Amino acid sequence: MLNESLFLISVAIVLYVYIGHAVVLYLVAHARPNPWSQEEIQLPVAVYISAFNEEKGIAEKLRNLLNQDYQGSYVIIVANDGSTDRTADIVRSFGDERIILHDFKRNRGKATMQNEIIPTLNSDIVIFSDATCVWPPDAIKRIVRNFADPEVGCVAVDLLFVSERNGVVERGQSAYWKYERFLRIYGALVKTNIVTSGATYAIRTALFSPIRADIGEDLSNPVQIAMTGKRVVFDPTVVVEETSSSTHASEVKMRSRIATRNVTGLATYGKYLRPKYGFAAYQLLLHKYLRVFCWIPMVVALGANIMLFNVAPYNYLLVAHIAMYALAFSGYVSVRHGKSSRFTYIFYYFVLLNYMCMIGFMSYARGIRRPTWTPER
Repeated sequence: MLNESLFLISVAIVLYVYIGHAVVLYLVAHARPNPWSQEEIQLPVAVYISAFNEEKGIAEKLRNLLNQDYQGSYVIIVANDGSTDRTADIVRSFGDERIILHDFKRNRGKATMQNEIIPTLNSDIVIFSDATCVWPPDAIKRIVRNFADPEVGCVAVDLLFVSERNGVVERGQSAYWKYERFLRIYGALVKTNIVTSGATYAIRTALFSPIRADIGEDLSNPVQIAMTGKRVVFDPTVVVEETSSSTHASEVKMRSRIATRNVTGLATYGKYLRPKYGFAAYQLLLHKYLRVFCWIPMVVALGANIMLFNVAPYNYLLVAHIAMYALAFSGYVSVRHGKSSRFTYIFYYFVLLNYMCMIGFMSYARGIRRPTWTPER
């Protein structure tokens, strides 16, 4: 029966993408762990910040970086992406020789600035950072020690979401990050990841490759490094604080932009889905392709389940199916009314993520690209 086959296959894909993949990583990491060496080393470092209209927080960010407990040499590169506020003036006011300002007069996007600046750096390591995240005093030292292993090409770090509220959006973000954190810890222990958080991550400068302006640099950099055979690892001992979004509208806007840029990137990365890229190709397939397009089997599963409404046991499964989306809608209603939620936030955020991936695909199909954007603050 066609509908039955479509339903079972679609559900199996969704379950493997979100549960099976995590179980596989966990089991393999425990059966055959592949840790990397860490050692206190002092390599020349460049901390790179892309800034667009960050006058409210850039001074605090620079003070945070200048107070790093790192005995090696490091510079702070601020790429001012055509800000229309006082961002550049504030950076200049520090008068510290460790701070280097690239003051671009036109907003061109992170990738374009990286393509121009990163190849000129003399540092061995470049650490990318948002202008708002807060680092612990030993962040640079802890990040750099991972590069004592010559197989490591990229280092991702842990996040702590900070918010004045504990609403549905914040709880959803937190739950999603805990899941992502699990995947990244065990993916790195198996061999490599292919994703990082753009809030803070580091690469070997020599491994940087040009990035398309309409693809997220925090996707392009780790993917291209992983495909060279170098490892993209995750260090949970480095925890940076990131401000959490607090509204449905801001989360939708951010997820729409990320989804569109993800789809744009995946449209060009099919060449990496080959056996010669080994575990990195598997990670790219599961963590990106199937995750970004998981809305397709979700839609197929719902449609097939509706067609099977009079067939047992699918009629009972349809009730559970509809209940899941009803709980997601309940979470959305809680967001709109500024109320908290004990558990509907999980369903709300899960559906939101996949819905925005669908919107991102539709945007890409209509020719929409996102080389620049205004940060959500």
